[in-house]
This record gives sequence, structure tokens and C-alpha cells, in this order.
Amino acid sequence: MAQTDMDSGEDGGGGGEPEVIATAGVLGGFTESTEIRALISSLPEVHENIVTLESAIERFLVIMDRYQEQPHLLDPHLEWMLNLLLELIRSEQSPPLLVHLGFKFLYIISKVTTDRWIQLHHLQGNYRQMDSATSSPR
Repeated sequence: MAQTDMDSGEDGGGGGEPEVIATAGVLGGFTESTEIRALISSLPEVHENIVTLESAIERFLVIMDRYQEQPHLLDPHLEWMLNLLLELIRSEQSPPLLVHLGFKFLYIISKVTTDRWIQLHHLQGNYRQMDSATSSPR
């Protein structure tokens, strides 16, 4: 139905329901990669201050939630995001709260992208480690 039909109250002669035009928020790419990198990198500094910590978590959630409908836009950025978080998690110097935050951010990412990619990434990493261990001369 044309917009003028709706304005005049006519239904186009069909006698049915008026058409509903829905628009979706289509994103062109992952434009917040710099901000996400800064948020993840700031976790060691902000994890002890509840106000800045909650602010960082909320901002991360808001950004990631934007990509629920188009998670493929995150694909080119997943590796560096996961590597930054795994570095925090695996570090011997990371206190338990920081490790917990690293896992929380991983969970948020996996919720958006599905955990299939994270599992694949993990399997590929283990395969590379296994391959390098078996191919080294004895």
C-alpha cells in the first residue's frame, strides 16, 4: 500500500489489513573495535573500582548487544578480542576478580557470536600445539 493510501484512510481496495513496513537496524561493520580494545585493555586498571568496572561492563554489553542480529560482523575481530581476554585469564599476575571479568567478557562475546567459533578457535589452538609438539625432532 502506498503512503498516500494510508494517509487518506483507503486500504487500496483490498479490504484487508494495512501493510506494516518494518525497518531493521542494519549495521555496516564493527565500528566500535577501538573502543572494545580499550575496554578490554582497561580491565586491569578498572577491576578494583566498582563504579568504573560497572561502567566498563555495561558499555561492553551495550556494544555487543548491537551485533545480536549480525554477529558475522564481529568475525574478523574475534581473534584479537579472544587473545586479549585469554592473556588476562592465563596471566599468573591476574587476581581472581580480573580472571572472573575475563571469563565474563568471553561469555558475553560467546552469547552474541555463539560459542561455535570459540570452540573452533580453541580446537585449532590445541591442534597447533599438538602438531608442533609431535613434529619437533627428538
